[in-house]
Amino acid sequence: MATLNLHEVDMGEKRLEHGRVEEAKRVFYDTVKHTCPNFGVFPSLNGIPEDNGSPAEDRIRNKLYSALDGWPAIRLMTACNGLGKSFMMDGDFETALAWFEEVDTIYRNQYFSPEQPKPLFSWFDHNLDSPDFILQRVTALVLSSRIFLYLGNTATAGQRYHQALDTTKNLRSALYTPEYRALVNNNRLREHMLIRNPDPAFCHTLMVSNPRLQVLGSWKKLGERDFAGKGPGARLQFSSFIWNSHLYVFGGTKDNLYGPWHKDFWCIDLRQFEEGAGERGAKGGEPSAEGSEPSTVKKKLTGAQRRAAAAAAAAAAAGKTTDTSTGASWRELPSYPRSLAFNGGRATSFGFVVHPGRKRAYLITGKRDVDFFDLTTEKWGVINASYIPTSNDRKAGVKGDWIFPGSNILNAGRAIHGDKIYIFGGTHGTTLLGCNLLVELDLKTEVWKRLSGYVVPLEDVADHSLPDPRDSPCCWIAPEIEYPESLRGTVSASKGQATKGSPRLYIMYGQINRDGAILKGEKHGANKSFTYNDFWSWDLQRGGWRRETIVGNPPAQRTEMGYTYNERLHKVILFGGYTNAVPSRVEPPGSAAKEFDFTYYGDTFMFDYDGVGPSGAPSGAFPDLLVNCREPATGHQLALPSTKAEQPLNTPAVSANEPSLPEAPPSLSTQEYPRWRHVLTRGFPTYRCQPALHSDPDTGKVYLYGGFTTSDFIPTRKAFATRSFGDLWQLRIDIEGGDFSQVDLEDEARTARAGPWLRCFTCGNAGRWKKCSGQCKGLAGFCGVECQKEGWKEHKRIHKCRKV
Repeated sequence: MATLNLHEVDMGEKRLEHGRVEEAKRVFYDTVKHTCPNFGVFPSLNGIPEDNGSPAEDRIRNKLYSALDGWPAIRLMTACNGLGKSFMMDGDFETALAWFEEVDTIYRNQYFSPEQPKPLFSWFDHNLDSPDFILQRVTALVLSSRIFLYLGNTATAGQRYHQALDTTKNLRSALYTPEYRALVNNNRLREHMLIRNPDPAFCHTLMVSNPRLQVLGSWKKLGERDFAGKGPGARLQFSSFIWNSHLYVFGGTKDNLYGPWHKDFWCIDLRQFEEGAGERGAKGGEPSAEGSEPSTVKKKLTGAQRRAAAAAAAAAAAGKTTDTSTGASWRELPSYPRSLAFNGGRATSFGFVVHPGRKRAYLITGKRDVDFFDLTTEKWGVINASYIPTSNDRKAGVKGDWIFPGSNILNAGRAIHGDKIYIFGGTHGTTLLGCNLLVELDLKTEVWKRLSGYVVPLEDVADHSLPDPRDSPCCWIAPEIEYPESLRGTVSASKGQATKGSPRLYIMYGQINRDGAILKGEKHGANKSFTYNDFWSWDLQRGGWRRETIVGNPPAQRTEMGYTYNERLHKVILFGGYTNAVPSRVEPPGSAAKEFDFTYYGDTFMFDYDGVGPSGAPSGAFPDLLVNCREPATGHQLALPSTKAEQPLNTPAVSANEPSLPEAPPSLSTQEYPRWRHVLTRGFPTYRCQPALHSDPDTGKVYLYGGFTTSDFIPTRKAFATRSFGDLWQLRIDIEGGDFSQVDLEDEARTARAGPWLRCFTCGNAGRWKKCSGQCKGLAGFCGVECQKEGWKEHKRIHKCRKV
């Protein structure tokens, strides 16, 4: 590693102070490149290569950064922050965020330093005892928070700001310099805590300002009311999947404390919700051929009543329950035929994987023998699988003749590729913390194999070569995340390099239940669980874990979220979830404020593997204020930093002894590479965790069902500890194949539900308003008599509504 040029860093700061942004970029970039002269591409999205030039085995952890300490690390972080500020001032937020993430990568590598006597677990904060080190880390977190806030990603903005304060608490007073205090304070944190994610006060006004980091979407509720009492009803901790355009729901509970606990099994045909499928869906017929005209639906109410009555009669004869408002019918399937004593008699927190070729849905419970549901005969069966522990399995904590103690594995990540099922993490009979076991079942040989991980978490030292123990992570299988040659650096080919397009198992986020561990007296127990903020992948062909970089406009760290890999769209979709890493606050008018040490989410994100988008950053400098991002309870606006205009060309040089300027850093906004994008929707399902999010492999459509939230977080007139949901939604995204053509954004901005609230059709305020009682069946809401009088005629004209 070359010696860092401290003089150049100072010169870059001075140029930036004088508004000479392009010159500052070049100086900062030259300083960064000094850290690794044989590697020409930063920020290091693809990782920093090994000393011999072979590709990085880990895209976060590397020998170069972990060997940095003291001033070299601080100066490198300063240069990265300088580049982030420079691109931020140009309005190139995509590149700015990548440079701020590079600062976090340098920070994380302090965990991996060879000088650490014991590798630290992720839930322990680590800072050098230096005010400059802390200042640079906090600078990156706060400035990235401001960018996310401007982009409307309020969840990640709040998480980064809270992290800036939370990870630097309880330090000695000398480390809290005036520069640090100018960046963070509790008043600003309170403003972040008051914003919900999405916030109904302004989510309906957000527009795509950066199409490389944002995309429009729309949540459509299927059925005019929840299916409570008509099929599975509201529940959480259930197992589900989609096959042949049918949603299947098994087990779960209505309340995780009081039950009841279900072991029933239901399905519903999703094709009946297609545009123009009214009569066809009610009668259970096949969908029309692609491209055909939608069927004509009679507008007379009496005709609709007759059709609904006929559908209800047909459903009753077939043993179905029907929602007569839509013709949507659930069909009950054979219940689980075996004992659930191994899980306390409850069919909760399991999961299915579907093998389309075998036409079977395999229920992963943690038992050695695997139950399956035959999707053609609609009968249950079982695989009598085998397992022989190896010596390495014994070293990993396997005792007896089976991997999972208690023969159960709950809230694990599950995925299938070809004839192999993969299970990662989850809790079992001897740990409530969660584990990091990665296990494979070969359906051809019916043999289990442990691939990686430990039965119970290590007690004294962390193992940074694999993900930490956890439950409820995102888990999917997809091709390799590949960066273009221009972002890979000057590296040579290597036998260890993944083949282009080779499949990998991806693991993201999740939690370790440190509070649950206290109940069993486990090591690492604490009063609060820990939510992860990491991203891993496992090479299915060669084995081995690799940390992945989190790039673009990502979701905040969370657990128990809904997620799906959509193979037709080649995208990962994520919705909702929960975190106790970020607190929230409500200040009801006339009532005492409440603070929660958790947050529920209702936002939506998309990981775009193709990374195709318009080239170039949006024009214009960074704005002074976040447009229309105001929390009504406080009346405050979250201000963004103003930028100093570049001085005229005749401004005297900063130094008379300046060297010639080096090369300019590249902008990511001209590259096509995989990244996260925030899906901006006018309305959204209520904030929740444990929802089921699935992609229909036949149509590419994305559906959401169920989940739950805490009643304290969502206003309710009933005194429930938790509220579960039985609603069904479809997500439509403004991309090719995203089923977005029928979306009316202007109308949605006035009528779409904002979580638990209605939006007033006339004035746009969100609240617990009354629905219209006309023929529209509550499509529009009004906050009061005056708005109803003012907006009734327009609502009547647009939605063809009449009094009933």
